[in-house]
This record gives sequence, C-alpha cells and structure tokens, in this order.
Amino acid sequence: MVNADPVRHAVETALRNARAGRDNVCLALTNTLIDARELRLPPMPEGDIKAVIQFELRQLFGGLEDDERLLDFAVVSEHEAQPASPKGGAAKEVLVVSVPRRVVYSYITPLHEARIFPEIVDVGVFSLPLCIPRGGGVVYVHLGPDITNLLLVQNGLYELTRQVELALTPLLEDSDAVSAAARRRAVALVGSAGSVFNPSFPDGRLAHSPVLTEQRGGPGGKTAAEEALEALTAWILETLEFARVRRRAFTVNECAQSVVLSGPVATVPGVAALIEQRVGIPVVLAAPLSGDDGLDFPEGSTPAFALAAAMAYRGLTEL
Repeated sequence: MVNADPVRHAVETALRNARAGRDNVCLALTNTLIDARELRLPPMPEGDIKAVIQFELRQLFGGLEDDERLLDFAVVSEHEAQPASPKGGAAKEVLVVSVPRRVVYSYITPLHEARIFPEIVDVGVFSLPLCIPRGGGVVYVHLGPDITNLLLVQNGLYELTRQVELALTPLLEDSDAVSAAARRRAVALVGSAGSVFNPSFPDGRLAHSPVLTEQRGGPGGKTAAEEALEALTAWILETLEFARVRRRAFTVNECAQSVVLSGPVATVPGVAALIEQRVGIPVVLAAPLSGDDGLDFPEGSTPAFALAAAMAYRGLTEL
C-alpha cells in the first residue's frame, strides 16, 4: 500500500460514528497479490494439511522471508482413498486463498499504530454468502472500481473463486451511458413492443413501459462505460463457462441459478439488467440490510455496503 492514511481515517470515522462501546473491527481486503487456487492433496492426517499447503505455496511463490504468505483453505471435495493407502483417510481437493504477509500488514500496521486492533481480516468476498444466503448455485460478483471478485457457491459450499483487474470507474463516472445501453439492449431484445428496461426500478430489471429508442451518444463509437461493461460481462461469461466445463454440465444454468451483485459499481442503474440479459441468469442486487432497526441507506445503495454488512455479521457471530 502506498498510502495507508485513508484506511486509518475511514476506520476511525466509522468507529466514531457508530459510538460503539467496544471497538470491534473486521476488515475485508482486495488486492492484486491475493491468490486463489485449487489443490489436490493425497490422503494425510488432518493436522498436516496446512503444512503441506504452505510447502506447495513456497514452491510456487518462493521461499524468501519477504514472500511468506498467510493462507486459509476450505475442503471442496473428498475422494475415498485406496484400501492399500498407508496413511488412510481420503484424498482432498481444497480451495486455498493466500496473500503475502507484508500486504496484510500494510493495512493493519497503521491501525495498530492508532491503537485499533482488527479481530477479523478477510481477503476477497468470502463473507458475502453468510449474510446473503441463497439455495442452489449462486454467483456472488463484487464490483469494485479496480478489482472484481467472483465467488461461486453450491448449496453453501464454496466451489470457485476468481479475481480480475477491471477498470470499472467509467461505469461510475458515466451512469447515463449505462442506462442508455440497457435501454438499447432491451429494445433489441423485444423489438417494437413489450417490456423494456426502466432505469427507475430499484432492482434494475425489465419493466413494462413505452418503448425507448434512444440512440448512441457518439457517431457509431462505444463509450468508455460501454467498453468496461462489455469487458465485465465477457469475464463473467468466461468464468461461468469454465464452471460448466469443469462440472461436465450441458448448460451454465446447471451450475448457477442466480447472480448476486454487490460493490459500488452495482449501484449504477442498468448494470444488473445488462448482465442478466447477457448471461441469461436472474441477477439481483445484494440487499443484506433489512429490519426496522437497520441503518437507513439511500435507495439502491445497499450493494455498496453489502461486504461491510457481511463482515459485521461475521463479527457478531464469531466474536
């Protein structure tokens, strides 16, 4: 991290505004150096799994002290061992997430200096399913300005995660172009009559309204926002196709039945509708905050706070 001051100031402001009697801080971090991969491990005692994973990571990333990586893992599937296996147990496929120790401490050291001690530090978006649970195959897509995270969960089991650098800032800067693109796409889908995209609907879905015929703002060219959205949908489709091939399924819908969007970019009107039209799977905006006692966020802004709400849920249940 080049400048840690904004992180410290943000945490201090949040604690001050919350007037919390106890300073419980839970952080969720995204960084380009975070690595997620699936490893297949032979039968071994449970206590040896982490050491074996650390050895594998040293082979991949180097064994210097500066390259030491913090890690966590979850068992994806198990396979019965051969009867003759001397170690017993079952072979395992594990989902491993790791990040250099120096990256994590670049975030938390400034907080320690301010006498703020985070009790949970998460990398990626693994907490989202905790406060936005859904059955079946669910794709959680967290849309940040610079980094996009995707997590595929099958009935509560983490199956696939992926992270990519995508410059989605143009979507935030030119939301009108996104809404216009959604309207044009809807018109192309339904022809001259029927239901078209209505950007005033908070869930970003297709709604019954008169046909809109707005044309491109430029002379035949695409805006930066449209190009960013095309790159995003292409990446999501590529990831879903990989999941389909790996499961040997006939269609993507066999792997995933819904998509949940979170993050600041998910609040842009039209993004959810365009992604749904492109991938062919129902897309909803993350809405983990509910109830009369909840904070009153502006309409349509809850996706931007979804990950923070997920970390708060972890804090309430684990601390």
